[in-house]
Amino acid sequence: MSPDDGVLEDVLYYLKARLVGFLDEHLVAILAGTLGGRAIFLVGCHGLGKTRLCELMARIHRGTFRKYDCAVDDITIVAGIPDASALSRGELKFARHSRSAHDAEILFLDELSRLPRGGDGSLFLELVDTRSLFGEKLDKLKVIFSAANPATSNYRGTTPVDDGQLDRFDLLINLPTPSDLTKGELARVAKINLAPPSDDFDVPHIDELREAFAIRRDQLVRDAELVDTVSAWCAELVSAVRHDSNKEDGDAHPYISLRAIARCVAVVIDFLTVDCLNGRLVQNLVERCELAGRLSLMMKCHIGEETFENGLLGARQILRAYQNAHEYDFDRLHDLTVGSIEKRIASLEALDVAGLSPGDTFRLETMLNQMTTEVFDSDSDLPNLPSRLWQAIPGIFRETRHAVELKVFRDRVDHVITSDAKSFENLEPVVANDNCWTPDSPQWMSNHDGAS
Repeated sequence: MSPDDGVLEDVLYYLKARLVGFLDEHLVAILAGTLGGRAIFLVGCHGLGKTRLCELMARIHRGTFRKYDCAVDDITIVAGIPDASALSRGELKFARHSRSAHDAEILFLDELSRLPRGGDGSLFLELVDTRSLFGEKLDKLKVIFSAANPATSNYRGTTPVDDGQLDRFDLLINLPTPSDLTKGELARVAKINLAPPSDDFDVPHIDELREAFAIRRDQLVRDAELVDTVSAWCAELVSAVRHDSNKEDGDAHPYISLRAIARCVAVVIDFLTVDCLNGRLVQNLVERCELAGRLSLMMKCHIGEETFENGLLGARQILRAYQNAHEYDFDRLHDLTVGSIEKRIASLEALDVAGLSPGDTFRLETMLNQMTTEVFDSDSDLPNLPSRLWQAIPGIFRETRHAVELKVFRDRVDHVITSDAKSFENLEPVVANDNCWTPDSPQWMSNHDGAS
């Protein structure tokens, strides 16, 4: 994987260069969770990289990072010093300081398994549950991480995190242990600590990715067929788990709250949104749903592996029916991914976009972005490639009624015009019409003037 393949790939490359043993699917889940503003619970023994992971995510988000130890940090650390003058007026206010949580964007609540019962312990539960502090909303807060040692560990002063606390989290992720690592990965741990990877190249900045994520997620939420499919899958899974006649010992009556069910569906949409940013959706539907089920239901609700797998069997058919219904759309885009840029533009010109699903429309947009880059970077002897591409793009977006801003493409052309005018020396003139926007067309100018 190269750090030049896009922001999403940059982030994963950056994390994998600094963390060892994390599964790719877990890193994608964590990234999707942070973009979706989720509460993420990390489980692992000491020294496995929980704090390091949270620090890296805060660096990527360019956000204010606050770490609290739930065992020792009290109200004066988290909220600030109580304001005596406000108390005399019957108001609860705090004098903030450099460690208080009010301006935090990324929170890490460590040692949740050592959380004291009552007193200051309720402070941290309020942060997770309502994202507020003594009733004051923390508007800047984007994502919450928390961590604890495994329930089976024998750390002094720890108690298992109770189900009510776990249910407040969207994702529960078990970190890899040394026994899970290969010899090569163990050697990498030593090398990374001896000579940490340089930050000479820019830390990936995901502001644009966060904005694109929000747009895509909103579009997926408005896709009634997809939401109905995922909801039906989750309902079937939960029903099957509850009524499994072959329940394992200790799993006779797994309790799955309504909140957990709702959050599982939301997590699925987060995962699928990341796939949309990569131009994929339909082909990853089963994989993403089942990953979300494991991370937001199975471990959190203490569902045994065999019981969970039995539940997936029937629920999987719902997802496959959706995939089969949209398989034709996926196949129609295949020719846009193989062969030379000239061949792919010819396939684009012949593409019938009627009836494309939203997921495939996102995939098409990603392809067009890539094709635009290739056209302007191409050494092809065919000077009309930019012209042909510009004729195809607006018509496709209008036909699919996909409310996408063409700013990405306009900015790319602006950059080429201002930095490398010769790229347009051989560009064939195109007559402006309803099917084509070019840099000098009325449609281009009217839309370009309003772009931010």
